[in-house]
Amino acid sequence: MKIKIIAPLILLMTLSSCGITYDLSSLSSSSSSGASISESSSGLTSEATSLCTTSQPTSMSETSAEPSSGLTSGSEFSSEEEPYVIYAFSSLSGADLINPDYAHWVGRTTYDAAKSANMMYYTGTGFDVRILGTGLTINFYLQKTSPGTPDDNYVQITVDDEVAPMEGQVLVVKSTQKILSINGLTYGYHTIHLLRRNEPIDGNLGVSSMATDGHFCEAPVHTGLKFSIVGASGISGHGNLGVAGQPWTTANSSSLHSFGFLTARMFDGESEFVSASGWGVLYGYNAGNASGTGENIVKAFDKVGINDTDRLVNETYDVSKFIPDYVIVNAGGNDYNAYINNQTGAAKTTAINNFKASVNTFVTYLHTNYPNVKILWTVGSISTGNGSWASAVISDLDPTGFYVKTVIIPGAGDGGDPMGADGHASVTTHIRTAEILATTIETWSGITRVRDNIIYPS
Repeated sequence: MKIKIIAPLILLMTLSSCGITYDLSSLSSSSSSGASISESSSGLTSEATSLCTTSQPTSMSETSAEPSSGLTSGSEFSSEEEPYVIYAFSSLSGADLINPDYAHWVGRTTYDAAKSANMMYYTGTGFDVRILGTGLTINFYLQKTSPGTPDDNYVQITVDDEVAPMEGQVLVVKSTQKILSINGLTYGYHTIHLLRRNEPIDGNLGVSSMATDGHFCEAPVHTGLKFSIVGASGISGHGNLGVAGQPWTTANSSSLHSFGFLTARMFDGESEFVSASGWGVLYGYNAGNASGTGENIVKAFDKVGINDTDRLVNETYDVSKFIPDYVIVNAGGNDYNAYINNQTGAAKTTAINNFKASVNTFVTYLHTNYPNVKILWTVGSISTGNGSWASAVISDLDPTGFYVKTVIIPGAGDGGDPMGADGHASVTTHIRTAEILATTIETWSGITRVRDNIIYPS
């Protein structure tokens, strides 16, 4: 397999003819399946070179071949010898893009007709498609409201049996570099999986269209466990690929290396993130919410996403679309640091009681909507601060720990672990936390993980 960068997409080796800067130094040259970055002598693939003179192709057909079968779009053909339904079309856009027969979307997405894109606001969101062919081209939509800040959005692509985050390829989408192509696969059936690694504030990311040089087939269907991952920076992977003293960047942050995703990964589970740095159960650092009168992660659970201005997308999400087996929550630190700890006397007591009421409301909401779900509320301590308050509420709601448990996890730098960037936990700590959660789930539910935890670096 070869992954080619169809201009204009990423990665830092200056190309004066296009005015594009690519950085191949941060990418491995191959994946476990033999994937590589293919370049021509000019530093671009031949496809990318041909696109240098245009800002963007007018249609996906300009970057991929149409099927040679001559069948009409929308029809399908298959036989008893074929393992999957094969569709006669080679591109997806509009309503076809969100048809579950053609693409399986992971996490919360919503089709925005004005943008002509299926939006993936949250981190850890993406898609699975199956093709009969040798490659796939993806046309992204990316909007960054604050143009002065970097809009690099990292996505990870795995093919067939590759498993993120230690296999596959990591690529970057920018507002001026929005087309990528995976090609050079051996002709046949291939499952292509893409996930976003960065947070909502890093840009409004979506997919406008996809095309293959062969045919789309029936979409993969996930039948395993499902995990909702809820919280703030600690569970989003903020700074986890960085080191102490570094500032946060989109490059050094990855939800696919966060403890929530790694826990789900060990059970071959599918994840849905509802998370954003700075947000709290009631209070937080997010826009206008220090006093708890604005938006919070509990309110976010009913919405399709958070946008790049750090505000809720004004669209209700149907929570019955994804019925989790487990909800992993890591929230409360922002409530404490942004507001509660700054109060004194009666005001502080009121703030604590309001926080506890919000924990009660959210746990009750989850249990009511998902009667069979098991909730793991993670805290750094149950003896002080927000951890003790949340733990007290949970003990009152479910004294026997039938559907919700408080789980103590290590904090950033605990136990001699290296620190990540911006004062946050490193991948080392996230791996250790995922191990604690996986063991808790095994003991609690009587199930066994199907995959080992990651080793980082590999």
